[in-house]
Amino acid sequence: MVFRKIRKSRSQKPERQFLSYSDINFCLLIWGIGRDEDLEQLIELENMLKADGKQVISCCYINAKETSLRAATNRVVFTKKDLSIFGKPSDTVLNQLKNKPFDVVFDVGRQSSVPLLYILANANSTLFCGTDGNPDFDFNFRIETANYPETGRKFVLEQFIFYLKKIQPRS
Repeated sequence: MVFRKIRKSRSQKPERQFLSYSDINFCLLIWGIGRDEDLEQLIELENMLKADGKQVISCCYINAKETSLRAATNRVVFTKKDLSIFGKPSDTVLNQLKNKPFDVVFDVGRQSSVPLLYILANANSTLFCGTDGNPDFDFNFRIETANYPETGRKFVLEQFIFYLKKIQPRS
């Protein structure tokens, strides 16, 4: 079902393009969190983008029924209890991101997750960046991490930023 939604959204959306890092203003940072302790790393990644003058919204899926993490102004947090039987996030979760036009979506997760695939399929963005750990989504820019299992999320985001800074805009 989610794969049909991804294919349908791809056929309806206009052609996406690459952006230079300097042209990016509004980012969506997506990842699945296994435990509450990962929040510190999430805040570090948010601050890394904010230090460059980017507006950031984080979308975190926590693979548990309960969590001590709470949604904030620029953070969407959802758990298993916010999912339908098919793994689709509730309309409340999807509506928080639905009408926001993002310049780029960074999926720094190392594996595919059905709830996050729904978020990716519904995101209104010019550029989608992800890793080869999520082969179910057609990213514009994908970094290979399969041969480097120790690669962390911070390193992945740093690599996205490094390569996006190298893109030369057409004049």
